[in-house]
Amino acid sequence: MSYLYRSVKTKAFTGYTKMDNYYMAKPEKAVADYLYFVSLGRIAFNDRLNLEKVNKKDVVEYAELFDSKSLSKWIKENYDRQAGNKEKIY
Repeated sequence: MSYLYRSVKTKAFTGYTKMDNYYMAKPEKAVADYLYFVSLGRIAFNDRLNLEKVNKKDVVEYAELFDSKSLSKWIKENYDRQAGNKEKIY
């Protein structure tokens, strides 16, 4: 197993649960962080990511902490299609 660490803005450093000696991102926070890097073109979107069980409202709240136009645009244009959602909340 390997881990990859990336930096996020201090304002967006929230949504983690302290485990023994490390922090684990909540699922919605992990998705927001991931989509942030996708929206910047630093990583490709993985179509196998299952967004159906992730609370989109929480993802959007975490995403707003990045103050990123590219992330907001990505979510508006792609999230519902990728998650198979019909509901629009953003």
